[in-house]
Amino acid sequence: MQAFDPAEAYRHLVRDVYHGDFALVDRFVAPDLQIHLSGVAQGTSGGPTGFRAVLEAVWAPFSSLTFAIAVGPIVERDLLAARWQAVGVYAGDFPGAKAAPGTHVQFGGHDFFRFSDELFVEYWGGVDDSHLMTQLGLVS
Repeated sequence: MQAFDPAEAYRHLVRDVYHGDFALVDRFVAPDLQIHLSGVAQGTSGGPTGFRAVLEAVWAPFSSLTFAIAVGPIVERDLLAARWQAVGVYAGDFPGAKAAPGTHVQFGGHDFFRFSDELFVEYWGGVDDSHLMTQLGLVS
């Protein structure tokens, strides 16, 4: 039996799930995954359903997104850290955005996971909001 490799699991998560195959979330996250994100009230969403909702919210204003791991993943004890870059095409419908649909954007972010029993059990993440908001014409 092959030992669990959290770095490889993360690479698969980015390659498959972050690119839109949200049905695969259950392979990577625990049923009781805790999600710690700015703007998401503690305990309101978790597990595969909550993580899927986070990814769908990231994808919502874009017609395409491509993610690449920029740094890591770095694994120490039961924690994993990574930085990613995304490029995509704005589809419209982001409240207040002045950018035209079809605008190409690029932005980065980071993920921190805690893992146990071959699944990610806790998640902290962030997106470089100011850079993205500038490209969408929300700030100057």
